[in-house]
Amino acid sequence: MRRIGVCFAELLLLLVADAVVASRLIVDGAGRSARVPEVVDRVICSGPGALRLLTYLGGQDRVVAVDDMEKKRPSFDARPYALANPQFKQYPIFGQFRGHDHPELILSFDPQPQVIFKTYPAMGHDPVELQQKTGIPVVILHYGELAADRSDL
Repeated sequence: MRRIGVCFAELLLLLVADAVVASRLIVDGAGRSARVPEVVDRVICSGPGALRLLTYLGGQDRVVAVDDMEKKRPSFDARPYALANPQFKQYPIFGQFRGHDHPELILSFDPQPQVIFKTYPAMGHDPVELQQKTGIPVVILHYGELAADRSDL
């Protein structure tokens, strides 16, 4: 029985060590530290321009949900990134336009996003509260010109 306990403890240590190795600490646009997975495959983008920035950086294949602007607001259909990615209209909705996120909806997704990217943190749901409610790292992005400010975004 003791041997089984030792094997279980070793397995637990390996899993914990693997989780630590598979993540990294970053500093977001608000100067906050956030631990995110080493490889991020699933994200949501909250706030004005967040999805546009991710798309222009080539990360649109990682999006798992969108705000209601992508599905319910036809007056915004002329956005180049949205025209190039019609699949966004098929994704589930995680909240309303301009960063008004719904943590309960986010937690209902399977698979869940690994990171929430957010622009304009003072608009909509508070990023710290959103992270506390979902357990998903919220990374603040600066909204700016992609060409000149790419390294800062």
